[in-house]
Amino acid sequence: MVHVPKRGDTVFAPLNEIIMGLSEKQRNKWERLWMVSDSRVGIVHPLIYSHPESGDKTLCVHMGMTDAFMWDKGTPKERMTDWKETAELLKEINHEFIKDNKAIQYAHKWEVGDFIISDNLAVGHEAAEESQIPRKEVGLRVLHRITVAGKEIPTKKYEVPSV
Repeated sequence: MVHVPKRGDTVFAPLNEIIMGLSEKQRNKWERLWMVSDSRVGIVHPLIYSHPESGDKTLCVHMGMTDAFMWDKGTPKERMTDWKETAELLKEINHEFIKDNKAIQYAHKWEVGDFIISDNLAVGHEAAEESQIPRKEVGLRVLHRITVAGKEIPTKKYEVPSV
């Protein structure tokens, strides 16, 4: 971190723990969903998929850049969600990140010089709500980020339970 704001932590959450904390009914529902990050170019990934290194189940979701979801991709039941259903699903997913008073989250309070390495395929992250307050109130947040390109497309490497 090069410059630290007065407020505005980065919040991290272990994605596999979120999945494992779901009820069987909820997990089976999410297994049927595919995240559409840009409907104009057709980028579609399973919401739950296998981490390419560990094989653990993980989530492919971007709360701010999900255009829609697709149900039952590759089956006769395949369909896209409309705006209302997409918003409801995003709210449902977000609830899993914040339930129990955000117990699953780790909020990092930045200090100048901090350096974090995280596996973005296993750990979700976002700037805390306070980071959206006008800069004149919270100060400037400056950090350098490096992202390493993935080696494979998100894929389920396990049998999906039939619903």
